[in-house]
Amino acid sequence: SAARRYAGEYGIQVTPVSDEILAQRGHEAGTGFTRDGTVSMSENMPEKTGRQFISHEVVHTMKQNGFEPYLQFTQRTESRLNPSANTETVLANLMGHRGYQGAYDDLDLNQRFTIMDELNAVLYGGYKINPNSAINAARTIMDDPEGYFSELSDILEQYRTRNDGLGAADRGSLNTPYQN
Repeated sequence: SAARRYAGEYGIQVTPVSDEILAQRGHEAGTGFTRDGTVSMSENMPEKTGRQFISHEVVHTMKQNGFEPYLQFTQRTESRLNPSANTETVLANLMGHRGYQGAYDDLDLNQRFTIMDELNAVLYGGYKINPNSAINAARTIMDDPEGYFSELSDILEQYRTRNDGLGAADRGSLNTPYQN
């Protein structure tokens, strides 16, 4: 599928999982997750959802693999946000998704970094599907969403080409059983 080929461009392994296994690990049917730079994706995920999901998860793999340009970008993400009720709502929703309680300002630095990584992944997943809609949505929480997406896209391109020169056999999901 296109989603799995996209992950393969980044050298990311994609493993198919059943919805039963996802449920056992606390995830909803038709979804997936990323651990240690490997994506586990429902074998029943629709193609359109898969494209957005993989775009989202590629962002998480940069954190998990310690990709320095992304780590530096994520450290600066919070400073891009406007202090507003809408920003607080977005952060609270992301905290709930990650299982954090309380106020964002009460989180420790590692937790805040995790929330900024989640924000980056959510925004970029939307951006890959509908750039104009994502820019308009991001404008409600930051002043320069175009600059934000431009910088994040540049970092993703650096991440994609970090292993240029590898043969197809070394390119992750291009050779997984999940590939069509």
